[in-house]
Amino acid sequence: MSFVKMLASGQIKSEDGIFTIGGRRQLIVNFETFRVMMDEMSNQLGGNVKAVYRIGKAGGKAFGEIGEQFVIDKETFLSEILELTSFSGWGNFTVEDFDEVNGRAIIKCENSVFADRQGTEPACHVTRGLVAGVCSYLFKQDVDAIETTCAAKGDQFCTFKIMKLGDFPEKDKPLVAAQI
Repeated sequence: MSFVKMLASGQIKSEDGIFTIGGRRQLIVNFETFRVMMDEMSNQLGGNVKAVYRIGKAGGKAFGEIGEQFVIDKETFLSEILELTSFSGWGNFTVEDFDEVNGRAIIKCENSVFADRQGTEPACHVTRGLVAGVCSYLFKQDVDAIETTCAAKGDQFCTFKIMKLGDFPEKDKPLVAAQI
């Protein structure tokens, strides 16, 4: 169900200080507050990008559970959940490839919330975890994600390659070692 249809059907509500989508409570946090919280979390974890990724992945699996109430195919659900994520300000997401049989996907993100700072390494570890978690839930198997391009390091957009850990090709092994 598209975001617009959810809004029109009453699936998105805000009343008495409770904001829900599909009957699940949501939270809206402004970017500056979110950035400070994420920076502090990363500092507390000693800059461990793998730990930040695992936190995002756990959240993504929980986010994927929302799909149980909708009777749609998994690729459509992934597109819909990414539309909602885009609406929420995380960036503009598109599904570039989806292979449910082999548990693989490629997701592109423009204007990533984490790519606002320039550096030399991929920066979207929470988002990478989020998409890996959602896809793990949808594929009913554990998959991981690497960020192959990142706007924070000067690429035009961020690209997340999702598959089972052992399925990443040899050329991606350095990214796998650094990110997962």
